Amino acid sequence: MITNENSVFVRMKANARSHIFERGNEWAVRLYERMKAAADPWLAKPNADIRALLPGPRASYAYGLGVICPIDRTPLDVIMWDRPGHVACRHGHMFPNEQFPDPGTGYLSEEGTPHYFAARWNGFVITELTRLLKPLACLYVITEEEAYAEKAAVILDGIAAIYPHAIHGPLDYPGLSMDHEGGRLERPYYQTARHLKLYAEAYSFIRTYARLDEPSPARPDMTMRDNILRNLLANGGDYCYRESRKDNYWPLHNGTADYNMGALAAGILCDIPQYTEWALEGRSSIRNMLANAVDYDGNYYETSLMYSLHTQSIYVQFAEMLYHLRDSRHPEGINLYDDPKFRAFYTEFKKKNSIAGRLPQYGDTSIDNMEWTGTEPMFNTNDFTYVMMMSVRTKDETFRQYCRKLLGEMGVTAEQLARDDKAAAESMHWLLFHTEPNHYEFEPVRRPELPSNVLTGKGLVFLRYGKGKHERGLFMRYGSTLNHGHLDELGLLIYDQGKEWSFDPGYYNTHYRFGWTMQTVAHLAATVNEASQLRLPAAGGSLDFFGTDGVISCAQASDPSAYRSENVLLYTRFLAHIPVDEERSYYLDLFHVEGGQKRDYSFHAKGKTFTSSMEQTRTDRLPEWSRYEWGKQVDGDYRLKGKAHEPFYWMPPGGGYRFFGNVSEADGTKDWHAVWEDDRGRKLRLQMLGADNRKLFLADGPDQMGVKYVLARDEGQSVSQYAAVIDTGRTDFTVIRVKRIALRQPSPTAVCFRVDTESRVDYIYYSLEGGDNSFVDEGRTFVVSGQFSCLQVIGSTPVKWFAVNGSEAGVADHPPFRAERHESRGEVASTDYGKCSVTVDSTALSGDPVGRRIHFSNPRYSHESCYTVVGAVRTDDGLTELVLDKPMLLAAGKVASVRRNIVYNEVELSHASNVAMGSIAPVKMPNDYFDSKAIVAGSGGCSEIVSVRGDYPFHILEVADGSLFRERDDLRIYDVKAGDRFRIPAVSSVETAH
Repeated sequence: MITNENSVFVRMKANARSHIFERGNEWAVRLYERMKAAADPWLAKPNADIRALLPGPRASYAYGLGVICPIDRTPLDVIMWDRPGHVACRHGHMFPNEQFPDPGTGYLSEEGTPHYFAARWNGFVITELTRLLKPLACLYVITEEEAYAEKAAVILDGIAAIYPHAIHGPLDYPGLSMDHEGGRLERPYYQTARHLKLYAEAYSFIRTYARLDEPSPARPDMTMRDNILRNLLANGGDYCYRESRKDNYWPLHNGTADYNMGALAAGILCDIPQYTEWALEGRSSIRNMLANAVDYDGNYYETSLMYSLHTQSIYVQFAEMLYHLRDSRHPEGINLYDDPKFRAFYTEFKKKNSIAGRLPQYGDTSIDNMEWTGTEPMFNTNDFTYVMMMSVRTKDETFRQYCRKLLGEMGVTAEQLARDDKAAAESMHWLLFHTEPNHYEFEPVRRPELPSNVLTGKGLVFLRYGKGKHERGLFMRYGSTLNHGHLDELGLLIYDQGKEWSFDPGYYNTHYRFGWTMQTVAHLAATVNEASQLRLPAAGGSLDFFGTDGVISCAQASDPSAYRSENVLLYTRFLAHIPVDEERSYYLDLFHVEGGQKRDYSFHAKGKTFTSSMEQTRTDRLPEWSRYEWGKQVDGDYRLKGKAHEPFYWMPPGGGYRFFGNVSEADGTKDWHAVWEDDRGRKLRLQMLGADNRKLFLADGPDQMGVKYVLARDEGQSVSQYAAVIDTGRTDFTVIRVKRIALRQPSPTAVCFRVDTESRVDYIYYSLEGGDNSFVDEGRTFVVSGQFSCLQVIGSTPVKWFAVNGSEAGVADHPPFRAERHESRGEVASTDYGKCSVTVDSTALSGDPVGRRIHFSNPRYSHESCYTVVGAVRTDDGLTELVLDKPMLLAAGKVASVRRNIVYNEVELSHASNVAMGSIAPVKMPNDYFDSKAIVAGSGGCSEIVSVRGDYPFHILEVADGSLFRERDDLRIYDVKAGDRFRIPAVSSVETAH
């Protein structure tokens, strides 16, 4: 807790002592005991011994990023206090030694690879002493025992003495060296702020300790307080402030949030107003971040789950600092807990984004190895604490009651809090110091099941079904690929039988990361011309439709701009989740690609064994990429063996294909299947319909994954249609048979097949263009229609029909199923941004639009947008006002200057910035995300964006009419405007009484 108000600590002490000593809450007692176990052994250690542990003022540091053993190439991550100055690998090789000496700047191997033994030890010392500050400082507040404050003061004072000189940051972090200011101690760049915040917090906790005003043993010319404030907090704050204000530094990502957090902490405690105001009012302020980097679904813009969760942890620290801030400009502090974007980021993030008991691990995120049995809590202590913070801090009583309802739904028990681990330490400390007994007086209620849904702000599809351990479904991402994203638009993740089968390749470093894990072919996606997506900038795909009746669910997204570099005309994926009963489902995957000369549908699953029905063909003419097998040559630091001289950001050529090993070829013209089985007997099966001239490649993925890949390759100019059925099982699979059926009106983008299960037969019809069709099966004529149709038959009787934009379906001798409404199409007559509404011609609507998805497009837009209609009111002039589920605001900013029709915005447009990989470093490119969108000046005048101009940072706007804008005007960019087209797809679900 960083605050300049001493009375806060009185309340904190009372709350903590009540939880620990008076009420004996198990979670609080265990946290207290954990802190004492960490802190108490240090109380007996002489202060001089603690100071002696600290590196010298000119020492070097390593972060642990690629510091590997020169003997067996494994990480040097075995470091202990009882072996001072030494580090070891997991096989026991210890360094430095006579053969591998280190004068302090590293050992250089014969091939030129540096090994930072001494620097790695120095980094360990600083990290461990920094972690020790939290329990020491907290125990001082709780117990008022000065011994804890004494040790915290010694550590802070000692670090402060060396801090201003350790400006180069860790030597093993890309881009850093001894002659370059790139952080402090072992913290690179914006990570400096993460430890600075801990230093500021510890000082805030112990600042009433009287001995801080005695001379510093580390800096005898100063008191300990002055040394800590000037050489540690103010120095770190100055670095963060300078870095975030650099002319070429504009991003609104987590790194900038880190910088601003560091500047804000120093500004509060060192009374430096410009640091505080920069964090509040600067071009990358927390307010601008909330307005531009968080959407109204509560999703953060970076394309990574891990970075979204990390950013949550930063923003909430901002909120706490601002809540307790007291200065002349903010005598009552600032309450971010009542900001709508801030609320959505915390109260609804997990609830909206979860599937099968976890959050999908997309982008730069660790691999999902979770085993879901249905008994694990869906919400953790962090989730619980964030909602508790909203409940405690908000001034809105209605919202407080909503939060208390969410707390009841979460099912986080006292026992769960008690057994929590270090991952939730920050949350646990907040609960200890800032909650009172009455805050836990909420009614436990059953958590509602999560329905299938699409989060259209970020472009995330969730097709869910099932309860408890039988929760299962599909996830697809079709939105923009921005910071920390992988090149996997329209990529698929599969959840069934308690696990993620699709084995997203995860987040690693160096050559393996850039050469493999981020490449398109590594994911469950489709590649064109053996290249990865986004060689040219693109703003992401569009949701074509989504439909669910609470059981069956489906979605389709299109994204040809992902392959602009290959002149792709069609890149569309349709997914459907079709439950068979309460425990089993099967899934449809229909991928259409047009353009390029080679198209590969890439698939793999997390399994130890692999079997298939494929017929092997000749292997003497395999592709050129098959001879590299780089996946077997990844070193312990994730560099390719023999390529250690290549830089950290080097992207190995080949678009990921050269990482495949043991490649063979098979026939893909016939229907085929492949099965992946894990060590618990769980199986996933992919069944794909054959296609003319299709070949299959079987290959081993990299050794780090240890799974088999299948590539289904089409060549030539024709449209590729990949039609697959996916199911899982143990002894038996859900699906008994998949059989292709010929259509009366065939089309390269239409397909029909039957899926046999034990209980019924499902007739699947799909057509990209939609329309009516028919087919014959077992002598019976069937009529179908729509873009997707699932006709379910038991015995000889149709019992259910689910369709998107269908008119009717049925079989001879039975009454047909007919749709009650059809797709609505028309034009937006007007918008009311304040009311989140649009008006349309009433005659363009088919049926009641409330609860249905409405899609907006314009020939000049890069992508469609989608909302849900939550209200509809007919007006006297033949129009209907449709109220949308969220605001249409895309971005906010401030005008720095105007030159004719060029508006210079002070705030970066995060969604305009694609991140692609160059040959040696990431490259940012402007996309067309905002082109032709409405832009409103502070005066209320509305113009249109022609394009985002210039090189990074992307904030320069060419507008249709620049005369509307004035310097220092606020500006707003909106998603929909009058004249846009709209459509409301019709989803039908009809059942008989069978």
